[in-house]
Amino acid sequence: MNEHQKEVFSNPALLREKLGIYLQTPEKVEIYAESFEKFFEAGNRNEIKFKATWSWWALFGGLFFYLYRKDYKMAIIYFILSLIPIVSLVALLIPAYAKYSICDKFCKALALNNDEFLKNEGGVNKWAIYLAVVLFVLVICLILFAASIGAYSY
Repeated sequence: MNEHQKEVFSNPALLREKLGIYLQTPEKVEIYAESFEKFFEAGNRNEIKFKATWSWWALFGGLFFYLYRKDYKMAIIYFILSLIPIVSLVALLIPAYAKYSICDKFCKALALNNDEFLKNEGGVNKWAIYLAVVLFVLVICLILFAASIGAYSY
């Protein structure tokens, strides 16, 4: 962690300002700031270190949470893990790791001390929400269709 990153994580007001630039969802800044401060404390104020937090959005949104937050690496990992039946149980641990993953990505973007880069690296993909809704409706329709033709009768 460089001096600029430490300065941001050490100053609550500055952390929230930079998170506002990065997240681009003002209503979520405080939620993430509290978690990020925990990670910084866990790293003895010299680095960020994983400490379990919880994200209901990550639990129920899974892949779509990471797509929404532009964390494509974690989205791919989540998708691959979800294809392996036994490992799907491990996917329940994802909500405990979700905010740390976002913090790590934020910290790396923060290293350059460039607000424009921070803004471009962060933000959200609103299309991820629309995709999740469309897929959910499609699955419900397929279930209803299968039930209506007796696909589940013995």
